[in-house]
Formats: sequence, C-alpha cells, structure tokens
Amino acid sequence: MEGEAQSSEQIRLRFGVALLNGVGAMNLSRDSRRWWLALRLVPQMNRVRFYTLIDHFQTPEAVLGASATEIASLRGFNEELARAVLEAPRSPACDLELEEMHRRGVRLLTLEDEEYPENLRRSSFPPPLLYVRGRIEPMDRFAIAVIGSRRATPVSYTHLTLP
Repeated sequence: MEGEAQSSEQIRLRFGVALLNGVGAMNLSRDSRRWWLALRLVPQMNRVRFYTLIDHFQTPEAVLGASATEIASLRGFNEELARAVLEAPRSPACDLELEEMHRRGVRLLTLEDEEYPENLRRSSFPPPLLYVRGRIEPMDRFAIAVIGSRRATPVSYTHLTLP
C-alpha cells in the first residue's frame, strides 16, 4: 500500500478511525481524557503513531496497560519511544497542559466524544484531540477554522488570501 494513492476510507481504516467510529460517540470521563492527552503529548508522537497505538490497542487505557515490548513491536516505535508512552501519564507536561487549559477555559474533545464534530470525525485523517473554548452548536456542522501552521506552504497562503 505504501507509495500508492490511498482513498479516504483506506486511510481511515488503516489508522483506526473507522474502528473508533464503530465504538460510537460517548461521554468520556476526566481520566479517559487525561490518557488521550498524555499519549498525544509524548515527544515524537505524531498522528500516525497515535492512530497506530489506538488501532492496535483500541483505547488509551489499553495502550498504557501494555508492555514496552508490545508497543516497541509496532511500526514506527522503538524501546525508547515505548517507554516514553508508558511514562506519559506521570509526565509533568500533561499536568501543565491540563492546568493551562483550565486557566484559559478550554476543554478537550476526543474522537469518542459525542460533541466531536461529525464531519471532522469522518474526514480522512481527523485530529484525535480538539481544544475547544465555548460551545459547538448544531449550526456549526459546516463551520471551518484555520488556526495556523508552523510550516505553511506558499500554496496555503494562496488559499487563505481574501478577495
């Protein structure tokens, strides 16, 4: 499959999004959100690695209950990264992020939250976490937001230019 163009459905299946959608939206506990955040904050954790973990283990709690050897056996992981994953819930970065979110009135949505925008959830490679301030209304179903990019390309700028 590498090197070939992939359909949105192939990407969704490959990275476990279809599996997460199959679980159905639910309201997560505060601890569950913490585990999602802890995994996402692991240095070198990108979306592909995140979805690899979720695809294999099904939930962040299951990831954190796995052994370093199990995690290191997955594509894109090694022993060092596996240990970082298992240390994630005890990382000060997670506590600092949660404190900052609370201070700014921001809450966290995961792919499993009922409030996670359905159109975004069904996109080819949705972000596993959304930081939200305020409410998401039903009329927001077709809303988009452009937040920014650390590595914006010239093409990106042409799409953002106002008439």
